Formats: sequence, C-alpha cells, structure tokens
Amino acid sequence: MYCSNCNKEVQVKREDINWAILVLLTIFTAGIGVLIYLSVYFRKPMNRCIHCNSLCYSTFNALASNKLRNSETIPAAGSSGQVLTTIKKTALKEDDSQSRKELKYCTNCGLEIDDRGKLNFCAYCGFQLH
Repeated sequence: MYCSNCNKEVQVKREDINWAILVLLTIFTAGIGVLIYLSVYFRKPMNRCIHCNSLCYSTFNALASNKLRNSETIPAAGSSGQVLTTIKKTALKEDDSQSRKELKYCTNCGLEIDDRGKLNFCAYCGFQLH
C-alpha cells in the first residue's frame, strides 16, 4: 500500500482498538458486546500506515493520484504561507515507456504483475488473476 504522507510503499495495519468502548461493552453486556465489537474490528480493512497511522491507498490508486497532483500546488513544509508549485514531470516519457512494456496490474491491490510466466495469483495479496 502507498502512504501519501510518507510518500512510499509501507506496511499497513488496522485502526487501533478503542479500549474505552471495549471496557464499557465488557461491563454492560457481560462480554457479548466484546465479541461483536471484535468481529466488527477484524472485518475492518488493514489500511493504516505503520509509521504515521494515516490512510493508505493501493498502488494503482496512488499512481493515478500522482499524475493528477503534478499540476497542482503543494504547500511547502516548514514555510509559513508560501506555496510551491510542482514541476510538471515529463508525462509523455513515462507514458511512452509504459505503453511499450504493456504493464499489467493486479485488479485487487494494484501491484505491478511481472510477465516472467503465467501467474495465477498476485504475490502481494493472493488475489486470483485469471
């Protein structure tokens, strides 16, 4: 998964358990509410960065958002009120090189699929490709 705050691929985790709710559910529901809370908790997706705890996105979505961000203005870190504009990357060069390779991506996690052989499963998420 790609963390837009760290600007790199990171490992992900679930949102932290709310211990106050867990204690209240234990007291008032004699433990039944805890079981329901834990079942809901483990159904939540693992989409939090382990470093900064911000929401992470699949690599495919991050690539699309980066192309959109190339022409936007981004506030400079540490500067008060000043705004820097990003230099437009040569998207034509990137698009030309990618179209020649005909890159394939996993439809579930967005990871680039290697063409070394016929792969049936994604190496990252285990999603069936064919």
